[in-house]
Amino acid sequence: MTPDMKFEGLLVSQNVQVLKGMLEILDDLSIDVDVCMYASRAIDLLTKRDIDLVVLDWADGNGASEVARKFGTLNGRRKMTVAALVDDHLACKQAIQAGAHVLIKKPLTGKTRCEFRTQVYSRMVQEWREQSRYAVRWLVAAKDANDNAVPLTLMDLSEGGVGLLFSGNLLVGDVLKFNLLLHGTKQIIRFDARVLWTVTNNRAGAEFVNIPAADSDILRKWLHEKRVNKLNSGVDLPFVIA
Repeated sequence: MTPDMKFEGLLVSQNVQVLKGMLEILDDLSIDVDVCMYASRAIDLLTKRDIDLVVLDWADGNGASEVARKFGTLNGRRKMTVAALVDDHLACKQAIQAGAHVLIKKPLTGKTRCEFRTQVYSRMVQEWREQSRYAVRWLVAAKDANDNAVPLTLMDLSEGGVGLLFSGNLLVGDVLKFNLLLHGTKQIIRFDARVLWTVTNNRAGAEFVNIPAADSDILRKWLHEKRVNKLNSGVDLPFVIA
């Protein structure tokens, strides 16, 4: 994970001190965060956007349990981490039952920053890296938002995104359009991918933000065949965990 990597998060709290403390922690970790004071607003965002992290201030009557349960109904979306800020045993029990993955003790102290990094952020990074990617080196021509050609080298493929080698300017947040011929087939898949991170050696990682269900199924089957071939042949095909 690089400093340019941008996770997206929601922070749900009505407590000014909690908001201030958590915003400092999330900013240090380069996590883009939306603040929601009410559960209804958080649930609305969860149904419309891909969120990596939800931080819930577990307090009476703020709807935190409803938000925590909502993430479990979002089938087909990327993995999400739910962290609950708790201050007593009852809150811990309620948060776990509602589906929270990590508990962080309140009040927030100087140790909270370290706890959050080791318990929450490390989990997010690990989940992001779990997906095996098939290493390739394909010259492709994507298009930017203005339909201008963007020459790239595709370095790896997964069910969730692509790794890229680029020249020129490519910024975090850029959305690229691809028409990609899967090698060894006559099938072309189409998808949009949003750049999540870049590094100084012109490497970048992008996630799928718009891929038709049929094309996603084609890619999934193609990757599955590569994995099966690896198992059956014993040949060390270029799957990588980055």
